[in-house]
Amino acid sequence: MPDFPYKTPFLLLTGMAIGAGLTYLFTNPHYQTVSNGTEVYLKVSNIIVSQGSVITLTATVVNNGAPASYVPVEFYANGKFSGTSMTNSSGEASMQFIPNSVGYYELYAESLGTQSNKVEVIVHEGI
Repeated sequence: MPDFPYKTPFLLLTGMAIGAGLTYLFTNPHYQTVSNGTEVYLKVSNIIVSQGSVITLTATVVNNGAPASYVPVEFYANGKFSGTSMTNSSGEASMQFIPNSVGYYELYAESLGTQSNKVEVIVHEGI
């Protein structure tokens, strides 16, 4: 992905410019479902952050309509493995991710053979 050269980033989504002051936004809010009945949804704490800031990734796993308790979830950034966490009794697993360079990061999770939605995060140098 290309580097993001601006100190005050913006994200263009469906014709709307969103400035760096926005802290919470979830993109692509749909589940990815496969024939095994598993759905995985990823949300992030922020989509525009400064380099070195902590981003909390939370994946929700549902299997056949019920929370998938105590199953492993793998988290990925730009296609590279970032870590694993286990779901709790509500089917949620979290992990903290710290981007080490400026640019775009495509984040997703996988569990029970199903990949989540992808969320793009913009990382800037800081203000």
